[in-house]
Amino acid sequence: MGYDERKDLFDDEFKIVDLDSLDSSRGGLLHGRYFSGRSRFFLTILTLLGAVVLVLALLWPNIMALSQSLISSPTARATTPVTHIVDRTPPMVTIATWGSITVMRGAPGYNADQGRLFAFETRTGHVLWRSNQDIRTFGVADAMVYVQWSDYSLHVLNVRDGSQIWQQKLVSGAAITSEANGLLFVAPDSATVMAYRLNDGTLVWSHQGVGSLLQVEAGLAYTFTNGPASSGIISAFHVSDGSLARRYPVADSAPRAIIIEQGVIYTLQNNLLLVAVRVADQQRLWQRQMERNADLARIADGQIYLNVYDGQGRDNWIDVWSATDGSSLWSYHYGFVAFSDEQNGIVYASAHSSISALRASDGSLLWHRETKFLDPDIQINDGTVYISSFSDGIFNALNASSGQMRWSYSIAYNGDVQLDVLGFIAHIEHGIVYIVSMNDFSIKAMRASDKALLWSSHISLIHQ
Repeated sequence: MGYDERKDLFDDEFKIVDLDSLDSSRGGLLHGRYFSGRSRFFLTILTLLGAVVLVLALLWPNIMALSQSLISSPTARATTPVTHIVDRTPPMVTIATWGSITVMRGAPGYNADQGRLFAFETRTGHVLWRSNQDIRTFGVADAMVYVQWSDYSLHVLNVRDGSQIWQQKLVSGAAITSEANGLLFVAPDSATVMAYRLNDGTLVWSHQGVGSLLQVEAGLAYTFTNGPASSGIISAFHVSDGSLARRYPVADSAPRAIIIEQGVIYTLQNNLLLVAVRVADQQRLWQRQMERNADLARIADGQIYLNVYDGQGRDNWIDVWSATDGSSLWSYHYGFVAFSDEQNGIVYASAHSSISALRASDGSLLWHRETKFLDPDIQINDGTVYISSFSDGIFNALNASSGQMRWSYSIAYNGDVQLDVLGFIAHIEHGIVYIVSMNDFSIKAMRASDKALLWSSHISLIHQ
Protein backbone atom coordinates (compact mmCIF):
# COMPACT_ATOMS: atom_id res chain seq x y z
CA MET A 1 0.00 0.00 0.00
CA GLY A 2 1.46 3.40 -0.97
CA TYR A 3 1.75 6.49 1.17
CA ASP A 4 -1.17 8.36 -0.50
CA GLU A 5 -3.47 5.36 -0.12
CA ARG A 6 -2.69 5.12 3.60
CA LYS A 7 -3.32 8.89 4.00
CA ASP A 8 -6.74 8.63 2.36
CA LEU A 9 -7.60 5.67 4.52
CA PHE A 10 -6.77 7.54 7.74
CA ASP A 11 -8.63 10.70 6.63
CA ASP A 12 -11.77 8.73 5.82
CA GLU A 13 -11.89 6.51 8.87
CA PHE A 14 -10.51 8.61 11.76
CA LYS A 15 -10.57 12.19 12.99
CA ILE A 16 -7.56 13.01 15.15
CA VAL A 17 -8.33 15.84 17.59
CA ASP A 18 -5.70 18.08 19.17
CA LEU A 19 -6.81 17.65 22.76
CA ASP A 20 -4.45 20.26 24.20
CA SER A 21 -5.87 23.08 22.04
CA LEU A 22 -9.34 22.96 23.61
CA ASP A 23 -10.32 25.58 26.14
CA SER A 24 -8.83 24.47 29.44
CA SER A 25 -11.55 26.26 31.33
CA ARG A 26 -13.97 23.65 30.16
CA GLY A 27 -12.08 21.02 32.11
CA GLY A 28 -10.51 17.84 30.95
CA LEU A 29 -12.11 16.08 28.07
CA LEU A 30 -12.55 12.97 30.14
CA HIS A 31 -13.83 14.80 33.17
CA GLY A 32 -17.04 13.41 34.55
CA ARG A 33 -18.66 16.85 34.35
CA TYR A 34 -19.22 16.41 30.66
CA PHE A 35 -19.32 12.60 30.16
CA SER A 36 -20.85 9.64 31.90
CA GLY A 37 -18.71 6.73 33.08
CA ARG A 38 -19.72 4.60 30.11
CA SER A 39 -18.89 7.45 27.70
CA ARG A 40 -15.51 7.92 29.29
CA PHE A 41 -14.82 4.17 28.92
CA PHE A 42 -15.64 4.13 25.21
CA LEU A 43 -13.66 7.30 24.61
CA THR A 44 -10.67 5.73 26.31
CA ILE A 45 -10.94 2.69 24.08
CA LEU A 46 -11.24 4.94 21.02
CA THR A 47 -8.20 6.91 22.05
CA LEU A 48 -6.15 3.72 22.47
CA LEU A 49 -7.25 2.46 19.07
CA GLY A 50 -6.21 5.74 17.51
CA ALA A 51 -2.77 5.40 19.08
CA VAL A 52 -2.43 1.86 17.73
CA VAL A 53 -3.38 3.04 14.25
CA LEU A 54 -0.85 5.85 14.47
CA VAL A 55 1.92 3.42 15.44
CA LEU A 56 0.97 1.09 12.61
CA ALA A 57 1.11 3.97 10.15
CA LEU A 58 4.59 4.91 11.29
CA LEU A 59 5.85 1.32 11.13
CA TRP A 60 4.02 0.36 7.94
CA PRO A 61 7.11 0.28 5.59
CA ASN A 62 8.94 -2.15 7.91
CA ILE A 63 5.86 -4.33 8.27
CA MET A 64 5.46 -4.51 4.50
CA ALA A 65 9.12 -5.48 4.03
CA LEU A 66 8.79 -8.22 6.63
CA SER A 67 5.59 -9.56 5.05
CA GLN A 68 7.26 -9.68 1.63
CA SER A 69 10.11 -11.79 3.00
CA LEU A 70 7.65 -14.15 4.67
CA ILE A 71 5.53 -14.76 1.59
CA SER A 72 8.60 -15.32 -0.63
CA SER A 73 8.44 -19.07 -0.06
CA PRO A 74 10.34 -21.69 -2.15
CA THR A 75 7.09 -22.52 -3.92
CA ALA A 76 6.64 -18.93 -5.05
CA ARG A 77 10.23 -18.74 -6.28
CA ALA A 78 9.84 -21.97 -8.26
CA THR A 79 7.20 -20.34 -10.45
CA THR A 80 9.78 -17.83 -11.73
CA PRO A 81 11.80 -19.08 -14.74
CA VAL A 82 15.31 -19.99 -13.59
CA THR A 83 17.93 -18.50 -15.89
CA HIS A 84 21.02 -19.83 -14.17
CA ILE A 85 22.19 -22.40 -11.70
CA VAL A 86 23.43 -21.42 -8.29
CA ASP A 87 27.15 -21.77 -8.80
CA ARG A 88 27.12 -21.38 -12.60
CA THR A 89 28.87 -24.71 -13.08
CA PRO A 90 28.89 -25.66 -16.79
CA PRO A 91 26.67 -28.67 -17.51
CA MET A 92 27.92 -31.84 -19.11
CA VAL A 93 25.99 -32.05 -22.39
CA THR A 94 26.25 -35.15 -24.61
CA ILE A 95 24.43 -35.32 -27.95
CA ALA A 96 23.84 -38.09 -30.50
CA THR A 97 21.57 -38.14 -33.54
CA TRP A 98 19.68 -40.67 -35.61
CA GLY A 99 17.99 -39.39 -38.75
CA SER A 100 15.86 -36.37 -37.88
CA ILE A 101 15.93 -37.12 -34.13
CA THR A 102 18.52 -35.82 -31.69
CA VAL A 103 19.04 -37.33 -28.24
CA MET A 104 20.66 -35.27 -25.51
CA ARG A 105 21.85 -36.08 -22.01
CA GLY A 106 22.49 -33.22 -19.63
CA ALA A 107 24.21 -33.51 -16.27
CA PRO A 108 24.30 -30.51 -13.89
CA GLY A 109 28.11 -30.27 -13.90
CA TYR A 110 31.31 -31.65 -15.37
CA ASN A 111 31.89 -33.78 -12.28
CA ALA A 112 28.38 -35.23 -12.28
CA ASP A 113 28.05 -38.83 -13.50
CA GLN A 114 24.27 -38.74 -13.97
CA GLY A 115 21.81 -36.62 -15.92
CA ARG A 116 18.42 -36.62 -17.61
CA LEU A 117 17.81 -37.70 -21.20
CA PHE A 118 15.41 -36.27 -23.75
CA ALA A 119 14.86 -36.59 -27.49
CA PHE A 120 13.74 -33.81 -29.82
CA GLU A 121 13.25 -33.02 -33.49
CA THR A 122 16.61 -31.88 -34.79
CA ARG A 123 15.38 -28.98 -36.91
CA THR A 124 12.75 -27.54 -34.57
CA GLY A 125 13.81 -28.50 -31.05
CA HIS A 126 10.34 -29.92 -30.36
CA VAL A 127 10.67 -32.39 -27.48
CA LEU A 128 9.43 -35.88 -28.38
CA TRP A 129 10.05 -37.65 -25.09
CA ARG A 130 12.17 -37.46 -21.97
CA SER A 131 13.48 -39.89 -19.35
CA ASN A 132 12.10 -39.98 -15.83
CA GLN A 133 15.28 -41.64 -14.56
CA ASP A 134 18.82 -40.41 -14.00
CA ILE A 135 21.08 -41.70 -16.78
CA ARG A 136 24.75 -42.61 -16.41
CA THR A 137 25.53 -43.05 -20.09
CA PHE A 138 23.77 -43.53 -23.41
CA GLY A 139 24.29 -44.10 -27.13
CA VAL A 140 22.24 -44.25 -30.33
CA ALA A 141 22.42 -46.96 -33.00
CA ASP A 142 20.01 -48.61 -35.43
CA ALA A 143 16.99 -46.50 -34.34
CA MET A 144 17.59 -47.52 -30.71
CA VAL A 145 18.87 -45.69 -27.67
CA TYR A 146 20.82 -47.71 -25.13
CA VAL A 147 20.99 -46.19 -21.67
CA GLN A 148 22.34 -47.11 -18.27
CA TRP A 149 20.25 -45.99 -15.31
CA SER A 150 21.62 -44.79 -12.01
CA ASP A 151 21.21 -48.31 -10.60
CA TYR A 152 23.57 -49.56 -13.40
CA SER A 153 20.77 -51.47 -15.19
CA LEU A 154 20.82 -51.52 -19.00
CA HIS A 155 17.78 -50.38 -21.01
CA VAL A 156 17.27 -50.19 -24.77
CA LEU A 157 14.60 -47.76 -26.01
CA ASN A 158 12.89 -46.89 -29.28
CA VAL A 159 14.46 -43.62 -30.44
CA ARG A 160 11.14 -42.32 -31.80
CA ASP A 161 9.01 -42.50 -28.66
CA GLY A 162 11.27 -43.65 -25.82
CA SER A 163 9.37 -46.91 -25.28
CA GLN A 164 11.43 -49.73 -23.81
CA ILE A 165 12.46 -52.61 -26.06
CA TRP A 166 14.36 -54.66 -23.49
CA GLN A 167 16.26 -54.33 -20.24
CA GLN A 168 18.98 -56.21 -18.40
CA LYS A 169 20.06 -56.02 -14.77
CA LEU A 170 23.79 -55.40 -14.33
CA VAL A 171 25.95 -55.60 -11.23
CA SER A 172 26.89 -52.44 -9.38
CA GLY A 173 29.83 -50.75 -11.06
CA ALA A 174 29.19 -52.27 -14.49
CA ALA A 175 29.83 -50.04 -17.51
CA ILE A 176 28.75 -49.95 -21.16
CA THR A 177 32.06 -49.67 -23.00
CA SER A 178 31.07 -49.46 -26.68
CA GLU A 179 28.74 -50.52 -29.49
CA ALA A 180 29.84 -52.13 -32.74
CA ASN A 181 28.64 -54.71 -35.27
CA GLY A 182 25.15 -54.76 -33.71
CA LEU A 183 26.51 -55.63 -30.27
CA LEU A 184 26.68 -53.78 -26.96
CA PHE A 185 29.87 -54.43 -25.01
CA VAL A 186 29.52 -54.37 -21.22
CA ALA A 187 32.23 -54.57 -18.57
CA PRO A 188 30.76 -55.88 -15.28
CA ASP A 189 34.23 -55.61 -13.76
CA SER A 190 37.77 -54.66 -14.79
CA ALA A 191 38.57 -58.08 -16.30
CA THR A 192 35.32 -59.27 -17.93
CA VAL A 193 33.78 -58.45 -21.32
CA MET A 194 30.18 -59.32 -22.22
CA ALA A 195 28.55 -58.82 -25.64
CA TYR A 196 24.76 -58.35 -25.88
CA ARG A 197 22.82 -58.26 -29.13
CA LEU A 198 21.44 -54.74 -29.44
CA ASN A 199 18.06 -55.50 -30.97
CA ASP A 200 16.87 -58.14 -28.49
CA GLY A 201 19.29 -58.25 -25.52
CA THR A 202 20.58 -61.79 -26.15
CA LEU A 203 23.96 -62.49 -24.51
CA VAL A 204 26.10 -63.51 -27.48
CA TRP A 205 29.36 -64.19 -25.65
CA SER A 206 31.27 -63.46 -22.48
CA HIS A 207 34.90 -63.78 -21.35
CA GLN A 208 36.36 -63.48 -17.87
CA GLY A 209 39.93 -62.61 -16.98
CA VAL A 210 40.65 -60.93 -20.33
CA GLY A 211 40.94 -57.39 -19.04
CA SER A 212 39.45 -54.18 -20.39
CA LEU A 213 38.14 -53.68 -23.93
CA LEU A 214 40.49 -51.52 -26.00
CA GLN A 215 38.63 -51.14 -29.27
CA VAL A 216 36.76 -53.00 -32.00
CA GLU A 217 38.44 -52.98 -35.40
CA ALA A 218 37.87 -55.03 -38.57
CA GLY A 219 35.62 -57.59 -36.87
CA LEU A 220 37.91 -58.16 -33.89
CA ALA A 221 37.48 -57.00 -30.29
CA TYR A 222 40.80 -56.27 -28.55
CA THR A 223 41.34 -56.46 -24.80
CA PHE A 224 44.33 -55.82 -22.54
CA THR A 225 45.12 -57.38 -19.17
CA ASN A 226 48.11 -57.48 -16.88
CA GLY A 227 50.29 -60.55 -17.18
CA PRO A 228 53.03 -62.07 -15.02
CA ALA A 229 56.31 -60.30 -14.21
CA SER A 230 55.30 -56.74 -15.16
CA SER A 231 54.01 -57.77 -18.56
CA GLY A 232 50.65 -57.54 -20.31
CA ILE A 233 48.57 -59.53 -22.77
CA ILE A 234 46.59 -58.23 -25.75
CA SER A 235 43.82 -60.59 -26.85
CA ALA A 236 41.77 -60.41 -30.06
CA PHE A 237 38.31 -62.06 -30.18
CA HIS A 238 36.04 -62.52 -33.17
CA VAL A 239 33.12 -60.16 -32.64
CA SER A 240 30.59 -62.56 -34.17
CA ASP A 241 30.98 -65.39 -31.66
CA GLY A 242 33.69 -64.35 -29.18
CA SER A 243 36.17 -67.02 -30.27
CA LEU A 244 39.84 -66.22 -29.67
CA ALA A 245 41.69 -65.04 -32.77
CA ARG A 246 45.09 -63.92 -31.44
CA ARG A 247 46.94 -63.34 -28.20
CA TYR A 248 50.05 -61.20 -27.98
CA PRO A 249 52.35 -60.58 -24.98
CA VAL A 250 53.43 -56.99 -24.19
CA ALA A 251 56.60 -56.23 -22.23
CA ASP A 252 54.82 -53.66 -20.08
CA SER A 253 52.06 -54.02 -17.48
CA ALA A 254 50.72 -50.50 -18.07
CA PRO A 255 51.65 -49.10 -21.52
CA ARG A 256 51.26 -45.38 -22.14
CA ALA A 257 49.09 -46.06 -25.20
CA ILE A 258 47.78 -48.93 -27.35
CA ILE A 259 46.23 -48.20 -30.76
CA ILE A 260 45.10 -50.79 -33.32
CA GLU A 261 45.04 -49.50 -36.90
CA GLN A 262 44.72 -51.48 -40.15
CA GLY A 263 45.52 -54.81 -38.50
CA VAL A 264 48.63 -53.50 -36.68
CA ILE A 265 49.00 -53.02 -32.92
CA TYR A 266 51.03 -49.94 -31.95
CA THR A 267 52.16 -49.99 -28.32
CA LEU A 268 53.90 -47.07 -26.64
CA GLN A 269 55.64 -48.50 -23.59
CA ASN A 270 56.62 -46.60 -20.45
CA ASN A 271 60.27 -46.73 -21.52
CA LEU A 272 59.19 -44.69 -24.61
CA LEU A 273 59.73 -47.62 -26.96
CA LEU A 274 57.10 -47.64 -29.73
CA VAL A 275 56.48 -51.16 -31.10
CA ALA A 276 54.40 -52.13 -34.17
CA VAL A 277 53.14 -55.74 -34.40
CA ARG A 278 51.00 -57.24 -37.17
CA VAL A 279 47.94 -59.00 -35.72
CA ALA A 280 47.62 -61.72 -38.38
CA ASP A 281 50.97 -63.44 -37.74
CA GLN A 282 52.20 -61.59 -34.60
CA GLN A 283 55.25 -60.40 -36.53
CA ARG A 284 57.05 -57.38 -35.10
CA LEU A 285 57.26 -54.94 -38.00
CA TRP A 286 59.48 -52.37 -36.34
CA GLN A 287 60.29 -50.65 -33.08
CA ARG A 288 61.76 -47.25 -32.33
CA GLN A 289 63.04 -45.60 -29.20
CA MET A 290 61.88 -42.04 -28.62
CA GLU A 291 64.49 -39.52 -27.57
CA ARG A 292 62.08 -37.20 -25.80
CA ASN A 293 58.96 -37.45 -23.70
CA ALA A 294 56.02 -37.85 -26.10
CA ASP A 295 52.37 -38.84 -26.35
CA LEU A 296 50.90 -40.94 -29.13
CA ALA A 297 48.21 -38.55 -30.42
CA ARG A 298 46.79 -40.40 -33.41
CA ILE A 299 47.47 -42.84 -36.23
CA ALA A 300 45.71 -41.95 -39.49
CA ASP A 301 46.27 -42.53 -43.21
CA GLY A 302 49.53 -44.39 -42.66
CA GLN A 303 51.08 -41.73 -40.41
CA ILE A 304 51.81 -41.56 -36.68
CA TYR A 305 51.33 -38.20 -34.94
CA LEU A 306 53.26 -37.57 -31.73
CA ASN A 307 53.11 -34.63 -29.34
CA VAL A 308 56.69 -34.17 -28.10
CA TYR A 309 57.80 -32.24 -24.99
CA ASP A 310 61.31 -31.07 -24.22
CA GLY A 311 60.92 -31.88 -20.52
CA GLN A 312 61.93 -28.37 -19.46
CA GLY A 313 58.62 -26.67 -20.18
CA ARG A 314 60.18 -24.46 -22.84
CA ASP A 315 58.94 -25.99 -26.07
CA ASN A 316 56.51 -28.49 -27.60
CA TRP A 317 56.38 -29.75 -31.16
CA ILE A 318 54.75 -32.36 -33.40
CA ASP A 319 56.66 -35.31 -34.84
CA VAL A 320 55.21 -37.36 -37.70
CA TRP A 321 56.44 -40.89 -38.45
CA SER A 322 55.62 -43.46 -41.07
CA ALA A 323 53.28 -46.13 -39.71
CA THR A 324 54.81 -48.61 -42.14
CA ASP A 325 58.42 -48.56 -40.94
CA GLY A 326 58.67 -45.93 -38.18
CA SER A 327 60.81 -43.53 -40.21
CA SER A 328 60.60 -39.77 -39.63
CA LEU A 329 58.51 -37.84 -42.16
CA TRP A 330 58.35 -34.28 -40.85
CA SER A 331 57.99 -32.17 -37.70
CA TYR A 332 56.37 -28.85 -36.88
CA HIS A 333 57.59 -26.28 -34.34
CA TYR A 334 55.61 -23.24 -33.26
CA GLY A 335 55.82 -22.41 -29.57
CA PHE A 336 53.76 -24.78 -27.42
CA VAL A 337 52.07 -26.48 -30.33
CA ALA A 338 50.06 -29.72 -30.17
CA PHE A 339 48.22 -31.97 -32.62
CA SER A 340 44.47 -31.31 -32.79
CA ASP A 341 43.07 -33.31 -35.71
CA GLU A 342 43.67 -34.62 -39.23
CA GLN A 343 40.99 -34.54 -41.91
CA ASN A 344 41.07 -34.72 -45.70
CA GLY A 345 44.84 -34.59 -45.90
CA ILE A 346 45.16 -31.55 -43.61
CA VAL A 347 46.67 -31.57 -40.11
CA TYR A 348 45.38 -28.99 -37.64
CA ALA A 349 47.69 -27.92 -34.82
CA SER A 350 46.98 -25.50 -31.98
CA ALA A 351 49.28 -23.37 -29.87
CA HIS A 352 48.35 -21.20 -26.90
CA SER A 353 46.61 -18.57 -29.03
CA SER A 354 46.71 -19.75 -32.65
CA ILE A 355 45.87 -22.54 -35.08
CA SER A 356 47.88 -23.81 -38.02
CA ALA A 357 46.83 -25.97 -40.97
CA LEU A 358 49.56 -28.19 -42.45
CA ARG A 359 49.69 -30.46 -45.49
CA ALA A 360 49.68 -34.00 -44.07
CA SER A 361 52.07 -35.39 -46.69
CA ASP A 362 55.00 -33.07 -46.00
CA GLY A 363 54.04 -30.70 -43.15
CA SER A 364 54.12 -27.56 -45.31
CA LEU A 365 52.11 -24.65 -43.87
CA LEU A 366 48.80 -24.04 -45.65
CA TRP A 367 47.53 -21.26 -43.40
CA HIS A 368 47.95 -19.83 -39.92
CA ARG A 369 45.61 -17.72 -37.80
CA GLU A 370 46.01 -16.00 -34.45
CA THR A 371 42.84 -16.41 -32.39
CA LYS A 372 43.30 -13.44 -30.01
CA PHE A 373 42.37 -15.61 -27.04
CA LEU A 374 44.29 -18.24 -25.07
CA ASP A 375 43.97 -22.02 -25.32
CA PRO A 376 41.35 -22.18 -28.07
CA ASP A 377 39.11 -25.23 -28.35
CA ILE A 378 39.24 -26.61 -31.89
CA GLN A 379 36.67 -28.80 -33.66
CA ILE A 380 36.67 -29.72 -37.35
CA ASN A 381 33.47 -30.81 -39.06
CA ASP A 382 32.39 -30.98 -42.69
CA GLY A 383 34.98 -28.60 -44.09
CA THR A 384 34.75 -26.04 -41.30
CA VAL A 385 37.10 -25.33 -38.39
CA TYR A 386 35.36 -24.10 -35.26
CA ILE A 387 37.59 -22.17 -32.85
CA SER A 388 36.08 -21.38 -29.45
CA SER A 389 37.02 -19.53 -26.31
CA PHE A 390 35.29 -20.99 -23.26
CA SER A 391 35.91 -17.98 -21.04
CA ASP A 392 35.06 -15.32 -23.64
CA GLY A 393 32.09 -17.06 -25.28
CA ILE A 394 33.50 -16.41 -28.79
CA PHE A 395 32.99 -18.85 -31.66
CA ASN A 396 34.71 -18.44 -35.03
CA ALA A 397 33.95 -20.64 -38.05
CA LEU A 398 36.75 -20.85 -40.64
CA ASN A 399 37.03 -22.45 -44.04
CA ALA A 400 39.05 -25.59 -43.29
CA SER A 401 41.02 -25.38 -46.55
CA SER A 402 41.87 -21.67 -46.64
CA GLY A 403 41.42 -20.44 -43.07
CA GLN A 404 39.10 -17.65 -44.23
CA MET A 405 36.47 -16.50 -41.74
CA ARG A 406 32.98 -17.78 -42.49
CA TRP A 407 31.23 -16.29 -39.50
CA SER A 408 31.73 -15.26 -35.91
CA TYR A 409 29.35 -15.49 -32.95
CA SER A 410 29.73 -14.04 -29.48
CA ILE A 411 27.67 -14.59 -26.34
CA ALA A 412 26.81 -11.17 -24.95
CA TYR A 413 27.07 -11.06 -21.18
CA ASN A 414 26.40 -8.04 -19.00
CA GLY A 415 25.87 -9.81 -15.69
CA ASP A 416 27.52 -8.99 -12.41
CA VAL A 417 28.87 -12.50 -11.80
CA GLN A 418 32.23 -13.52 -13.19
CA LEU A 419 31.88 -16.80 -15.12
CA ASP A 420 34.85 -19.08 -15.69
CA VAL A 421 33.03 -20.62 -18.68
CA LEU A 422 30.70 -18.38 -20.67
CA GLY A 423 29.87 -20.89 -23.40
CA PHE A 424 31.00 -23.91 -25.42
CA ILE A 425 30.11 -25.99 -28.47
CA ALA A 426 28.44 -29.15 -27.23
CA HIS A 427 28.11 -30.93 -30.59
CA ILE A 428 28.30 -30.47 -34.37
CA GLU A 429 26.41 -32.78 -36.71
CA HIS A 430 24.18 -32.72 -39.81
CA GLY A 431 24.94 -29.04 -40.44
CA ILE A 432 23.91 -27.90 -36.95
CA VAL A 433 26.11 -26.40 -34.25
CA TYR A 434 24.82 -26.76 -30.67
CA ILE A 435 26.09 -23.96 -28.43
CA VAL A 436 25.59 -23.92 -24.67
CA SER A 437 25.36 -20.42 -23.18
CA MET A 438 26.04 -19.98 -19.48
CA ASN A 439 24.71 -16.42 -19.67
CA ASP A 440 21.08 -17.59 -19.79
CA PHE A 441 21.75 -21.32 -19.25
CA SER A 442 20.37 -22.25 -22.67
CA ILE A 443 21.28 -24.42 -25.64
CA LYS A 444 21.05 -22.92 -29.12
CA ALA A 445 20.87 -24.86 -32.39
CA MET A 446 22.53 -22.81 -35.13
CA ARG A 447 22.87 -23.54 -38.83
CA ALA A 448 26.53 -24.29 -39.52
CA SER A 449 26.58 -22.54 -42.88
CA ASP A 450 25.58 -19.06 -41.68
CA LYS A 451 24.95 -19.25 -37.86
CA ALA A 452 21.20 -18.67 -38.36
CA LEU A 453 19.35 -19.59 -35.16
CA LEU A 454 17.10 -22.62 -35.68
CA TRP A 455 15.82 -22.83 -32.11
CA SER A 456 16.79 -22.16 -28.53
CA SER A 457 15.76 -23.91 -25.32
CA HIS A 458 16.34 -23.34 -21.66
CA ILE A 459 18.65 -26.12 -20.58
CA SER A 460 16.55 -26.83 -17.49
CA LEU A 461 14.44 -28.95 -19.86
CA ILE A 462 16.93 -31.72 -19.31
CA HIS A 463 16.46 -31.64 -15.53
CA GLN A 464 12.64 -31.69 -15.42
